[in-house]
Amino acid sequence: MKLGVVGGVVAWLGSIGALDPKLWADTIRRERERVPAQLKEALEAGKRAAAAAEEELDRDVRAAFEQRP
Repeated sequence: MKLGVVGGVVAWLGSIGALDPKLWADTIRRERERVPAQLKEALEAGKRAAAAAEEELDRDVRAAFEQRP
């Protein structure tokens, strides 16, 4: 049963051209070009999120001290 499923998947991938070595080479090349920009974008988003969280924490601390009797 499992062998039949694996065979079917391999046949399907072959029918759509996903097993073409040139396709994989092109895909890997494209991804290598895109990854640095994606990492930079993710790092910037993380920095923005950290800054927003720190700002929110500062507001909460100030509000807590202002409410103190």
